[in-house]
Amino acid sequence: MIEVVEDGPAARAGLHAEDLIVGLDGTPLGAADDLQRLMTAERIGRPLELQIVREGVVRTLSVVPVELEV
Repeated sequence: MIEVVEDGPAARAGLHAEDLIVGLDGTPLGAADDLQRLMTAERIGRPLELQIVREGVVRTLSVVPVELEV
């Protein structure tokens, strides 16, 4: 991640700016567009397992995606 907005959905999920997102619900991610492709309407609002690398350690966070407000 490049930036985590204070009190935004990513921050509330426990993500840090230095985290590298490497998987979603067990599906490996190779690029940012992989994550975008997997964020379908049926995943919004339900708990998902997000695999990240933080300080060289793979961790799993439970996150609940929300609709992007523009």
